Amino acid sequence: MVFNQSGWNVGKVYNIAGDLRLTDRSSPREFAEALNELRSRIRALEDVPDTDLAAMDAELAQAALAADTHDGDDGDDSTDDDATGDVATGDGPSPGDDIVAGRLTRVANRLRALGTATAAASELGTSLDTMAQWVGHHL
Repeated sequence: MVFNQSGWNVGKVYNIAGDLRLTDRSSPREFAEALNELRSRIRALEDVPDTDLAAMDAELAQAALAADTHDGDDGDDSTDDDATGDVATGDGPSPGDDIVAGRLTRVANRLRALGTATAAASELGTSLDTMAQWVGHHL
């Protein structure tokens, strides 16, 4: 994809799924919105067994909860990850980011492993991998 933004400093752009994009300036809230859109698209897959869809949706719900610890409204840039006791300071990747990225990657791998699924499942897996990369650098 070519960006011709003369005079602009665009930075990194993570093209998640066509109309879903995250940048190096995207907020945790924008991440959550993109993740919720992908969850909706995954739940809409018609040729995937309901048990697989439910398991993947639960994994993504846990990723969303873990990511939510980065979106505090108390004015303090640090947040506690209740599950691990780790503190995210907003100054780069935290241990919680590995949890979120790991969950996204597991679901991506599961989508690609659904040999009978449509190409849409594989594309959604690639989208989740891109989101995992964003998490590792910007959440």
